[in-house]
Amino acid sequence: MPEANLDPRLLAKYINHPIEFIDDLIFRFYPISPRPKLNRYQKELCQAIVENDWVSVRSGRGRGKTTGVALLIPWYLATRPMARVVATAPKIDLLHDILWAEINKWLQYSPLKQLLLWTKEKVECDIAPNNWYAVARTAKSKENLSGYHESYQLMIGEEASGIADDILETIEQTQLNNENKKEIKTILISNPTKVTGYFYKTHRLADWEKFWKRLHFKPTDHEVEHDAGAQRTIKLHGKDHDLTRVNVYGEFPAGNPQAILSYEEVSDAMNRTAPAEGMIEIGVDVARFGDDNTVMFFRYGYKFFPCRVFKKQDTAQTEDDIITLVRELRRDFKYDKVIRIKIDDSTFGGGVVDHLQRNKLDGIEVVPCLFGSMGNDFYANGASIMASEMKVLISKIELPRDDILLEEMCGRNWEKSLDNRGRQRIESKDDFKKRIHRSPDRFDACLLCGSSSQEREKILPKLVSMRGEVFKDPEKYPVRFDLRQRGRVELFGTVWHEKDISLNCLATTWDKELGILTIYYEGAVRMMGPDPIVDSLTNVCEMYNSQYRTDYKPRQFMWYGNRAMFGLNDAAIGFENIKDGPYMLWMIKHSISILPNFFFDLGGAILQLNKMLDEGRIIIHKDCSELKRQLETWTLENDRPDTDNRGLCMALCNIISMLVQSKRAKKEPHPLEPYGVRITATGEIITKHGKTEFLNNAEKIFASGHQAKMLALLPRVIEK
Repeated sequence: MPEANLDPRLLAKYINHPIEFIDDLIFRFYPISPRPKLNRYQKELCQAIVENDWVSVRSGRGRGKTTGVALLIPWYLATRPMARVVATAPKIDLLHDILWAEINKWLQYSPLKQLLLWTKEKVECDIAPNNWYAVARTAKSKENLSGYHESYQLMIGEEASGIADDILETIEQTQLNNENKKEIKTILISNPTKVTGYFYKTHRLADWEKFWKRLHFKPTDHEVEHDAGAQRTIKLHGKDHDLTRVNVYGEFPAGNPQAILSYEEVSDAMNRTAPAEGMIEIGVDVARFGDDNTVMFFRYGYKFFPCRVFKKQDTAQTEDDIITLVRELRRDFKYDKVIRIKIDDSTFGGGVVDHLQRNKLDGIEVVPCLFGSMGNDFYANGASIMASEMKVLISKIELPRDDILLEEMCGRNWEKSLDNRGRQRIESKDDFKKRIHRSPDRFDACLLCGSSSQEREKILPKLVSMRGEVFKDPEKYPVRFDLRQRGRVELFGTVWHEKDISLNCLATTWDKELGILTIYYEGAVRMMGPDPIVDSLTNVCEMYNSQYRTDYKPRQFMWYGNRAMFGLNDAAIGFENIKDGPYMLWMIKHSISILPNFFFDLGGAILQLNKMLDEGRIIIHKDCSELKRQLETWTLENDRPDTDNRGLCMALCNIISMLVQSKRAKKEPHPLEPYGVRITATGEIITKHGKTEFLNNAEKIFASGHQAKMLALLPRVIEK
């Protein structure tokens, strides 16, 4: 039996001999025969960390890199006084489930377990557990890896290729700025999954070679021949595929131009941590009794959870498994909203869809999807559309670490040629099976789970991606009311009543020459009668008068309201509307005219709004923060815009609608009548009687005191 208390002073002889330490104090006591031995890669790592302070290792799978690191941690703790080891990785399961479990595996039979006390998060030295320990910290934030300053300190980055650059830079600065340092060492070790970032630089930049000891755990041809996993990967994908380069030979990926998703993108998603919040959705790829599998993926917001795989079962059992999963999710996450289930409705999935749609008890919404649907202008079918959406989504989501899923996601390609309409098409299942010898069931279920093409709710086009220049600082871009005196600007306002009897007000200017709409005032109030309208309109005018030293009245605006204000539809507000006598008396008293928009077309207004945003002809002052929020979160539900609690959006569309109806929304130069002059969009002057006649007419206008009218009609280039 090992001694009850091991004196660390007896271990001083192993300070620079980790190989002997591991053989004498770990392998010697491990209860298997023959006794374990370090392989050549692990010995190379042990020797490198003795001779160098900075070591970076790129390796394929199966080379023993995690075991090598797990054996070095006890060596460093046991042979240095008050030593500290900090290990980090992109995700916590890489530390607790793999690295920390590996440390426990070797310590439990060693005499070191009396000195080094293992727990799930730390390995503490029994002499001074608060200052002498190894700890696991995820690479979520820089704060997790800063503030460590011990005389003897070892920092380890597991799967370092997936750790963000700023985190690795923090580790570097923590090590360099350690004022107490006697021996500071750093190990980065990883499969080389990406060709950018800090880890890549440690192996590829010439200037970095003087600071980092570079190790490459590359197997020999003999080792590859006797490695069943390596042989399988090579047979399925070939030697030049990124999966083979990274997993077998420890080389950086070269990139496959035909791949839908690159190895780097999928690997980053598997190393990313995303919060479990938002909506729960399930994607199901249904099979029955053939070679394919039924696969279920579910996600909570951007976090995808490990899939569930079922072999050779009928569709009734698949339906039961889906409902079981729904109930588990409600229990585990305390989730009471609708759970959306997306199923491929072709072949075997159709029966599951039909049965699930009858379920009214579990709060589910079944969304039939078709991989073989007609597609759109850019992608040939539904599966291709979903693949393009996953290409966008992959930079945000967290995927589970699943080697089969990784293989399918990196291995699925686009067809080499476009179809007869010039559209991209995803590689067929049959072609994938010929190469990989199995169906891409997990990838298909993942596509369904992440797909938005078949969802009920979509963000309105363009509004969510409005350019920053749409929102202007009012101090730098003030409203030019002086242009109104020259006839170039019109003042537009809109009042929009919602069903909850709330009033929304927007004030805008329309620049006739440039075709630009500027929104500079927003207001929303609860009301039980007409008086709050006066308050809102008065606020608009007071804002002018104080900021721009003008004396405009509400009646000087062109005010428009929605039809509900006039009792013209079923959604009319509950109090007296404008057509009633008291309301008419109120309008006469205050000299305010609010006109109904009889021909309001929300769909057409949205299209025109998008067009004007694209052309940069809408300016919104940053003070209109609620309008900005509403626009950026406006959604379509069943192809209809959600108008509830979107009063300011509706008010804006009301103005756009009136601009379209009055033909003001078109950005066209106005003819100069009756002077026989027209200015084209390029600024060219077209006259009926030539330039001389035009100048003579212009001179007469100025002489008669109508300079302001002339200036309002002429572009700036002509003014000069």
